[in-house]
Amino acid sequence: MYPLIFRLHVRRALILKQKLKLAFEKCKKANNGTGEEPTLERIRSIILEDIRTDSLVYTMQKPAIASALNAIELDVFNQPNKTRITTSMLCQPGKISVIDVNGLDIPRRRLVAVALLQQLHRFKEKEENIYPGIILAMDEAEQLYPINCSGSEKAYVNRIIAKTKEIADNGRKRHFGQFICTHLADSIDSRVVGLAETTMAFRCSGDDKWIRSTFGKNHVDEINNLKTGEAVVFVRISEQNQKQIKAKIYFPDVSIQNQKRPRGHNAL
Repeated sequence: MYPLIFRLHVRRALILKQKLKLAFEKCKKANNGTGEEPTLERIRSIILEDIRTDSLVYTMQKPAIASALNAIELDVFNQPNKTRITTSMLCQPGKISVIDVNGLDIPRRRLVAVALLQQLHRFKEKEENIYPGIILAMDEAEQLYPINCSGSEKAYVNRIIAKTKEIADNGRKRHFGQFICTHLADSIDSRVVGLAETTMAFRCSGDDKWIRSTFGKNHVDEINNLKTGEAVVFVRISEQNQKQIKAKIYFPDVSIQNQKRPRGHNAL
């Protein structure tokens, strides 16, 4: 539920975050301690009633909080007959989970991405969950972190970027990494590009400017003409006086005819 907070002004977001916590606690204590399912409808109902009667929530704040709770994008959390995505499902050693969001529009894709980032980040914050390590790969990142977006999207995208940075900065200590993948590297916000410790370029088309700024002008033709399975890698060096290390690696074809694919979860 926390992704909906990104839609609000900071002060209203803090109020909603507090109300969300109280709503989940209420569900946990319901039915004489046996608890009840914290469905989207139930959480929404509890919070709307709470802010309606809470004199500490200003009148002008209540419509904005209600609007966030009723955002149509939240329907991704309220789908019958779908697999519920949990950290216990995702965070298993040696397991790859695939979440297909091709059927969603861009706002909902962003919502799913933020939900996963937040969910896994909170899981990895706990000392007992440092191992196993987790890598979250997000494809088509130009849709999640666009350089150009409408005025109504800008504040939302800015907060997604801020959350991504927070996770990138703290996740390294908890063995939680991110792969940000795109075929339009020059379309991704520079604040996100700057988070990468390792940048890998496969054959590109139309990203000459990005190649020059990341790898250097001498690598434009090389990267644009790489063979399938080849990539050029740029790795940042922590010591300021060290030279940049640039390496070229080759990915062999390890596919096997009729090989069983890793089990995944098409949950959306």
